[in-house]
Amino acid sequence: MVVLILAIAGALAIPQFGSTELAKLRAAAEMVAADIAFAKIDSLAHGDDPRVIVFDSTNERYHIAAQSDPSTPLTNPVGQTPYMTTFGQGRANALSNVEIDSYSLDGDDMVGFGLFGQLDQTDDATITLSADSATMIITIDATTGTTTISSP
Repeated sequence: MVVLILAIAGALAIPQFGSTELAKLRAAAEMVAADIAFAKIDSLAHGDDPRVIVFDSTNERYHIAAQSDPSTPLTNPVGQTPYMTTFGQGRANALSNVEIDSYSLDGDDMVGFGLFGQLDQTDDATITLSADSATMIITIDATTGTTTISSP
């Protein structure tokens, strides 16, 4: 009876060990989605200079900037450091194996928001993150600026 209980417990626990990469990928997607929401809200507050998110898939990072100076990250209100996120460093230190696999941002490497929170492009924007063989897609609705996270 004890061996049977241990076998059942082991069968339930083994799948949990393999889900670490998926949990990291989900955490990374939620971090990006939260930063997108921040950029959208900050754009509403700064209608004279809306915010953009610039992606750098080569270095596995992105930053939030003012539209007038997209190469310079804004100062993050939490910690007063540049609002740049690099997977495997800083606040994303635990996400070292997550990669920015691809993005569709109307032909460039940044996405921005308008005065009313809408995207600065006519089609939905997508950012695909990967970790090992798993992927997640973050979609930003062009009209509302809302984000959804899905697995392909």
